[in-house]
Amino acid sequence: MNKDPIKVYDARWEASEFDDKQVTRLFEATLIYAREIGVDTICFSRDARLAAGHVMDLGVQEAMRQGFRVFVRPEPVSTPQGYFTAMTVSQKHPKTMGLGVTASHNPAQYVGVKFVVPTVQAIGYDCGPKGGLTRVREIYHSPKKSATRAGVH
Repeated sequence: MNKDPIKVYDARWEASEFDDKQVTRLFEATLIYAREIGVDTICFSRDARLAAGHVMDLGVQEAMRQGFRVFVRPEPVSTPQGYFTAMTVSQKHPKTMGLGVTASHNPAQYVGVKFVVPTVQAIGYDCGPKGGLTRVREIYHSPKKSATRAGVH
C-alpha cells in the first residue's frame, strides 16, 4: 500500500484515487486505534460531497464489523455540526470517537475524514493519545487486522 491518505490534521484523497478496499483499510486502522485508546462508540457525520455518503457507509460497515456502538448523522452537515453531533453523543457515551467524512475547503473531487477522540478533541499527526494520526498511519501500513465482533447500530 504505497499511497497514504493520512495528512497532518486529517485524511483526504481524490475520490478516484482510493478503492473501497483502501478506504476500508483506513477505517480499520482508525478503529484499531480507537480500541487502543478505549473508545466504545463511533459517531459518523458527512458533508455534501458526492463521494461522502459512500465513504461513510464503508466506515459504518467497518465499525459494525468491529463491534462498536454506532451513531450516524445521515444528512449532510458542516464540520462544526459534525463535531457538535459527536459532542451530543458523548454526553451519554463518553468514550465516543467522531469521524466526519469531509474534505473541507479542498476541491470537490476530494473526500476525507476528520477525527475527534474523547472528549471531542481533534487529533493530528503526533498530536493526541498515543500519537494520534501518527499511530493510525502506523497501523494503516502494518499487517495488523481487527477481529469481527457484533456491533450496535
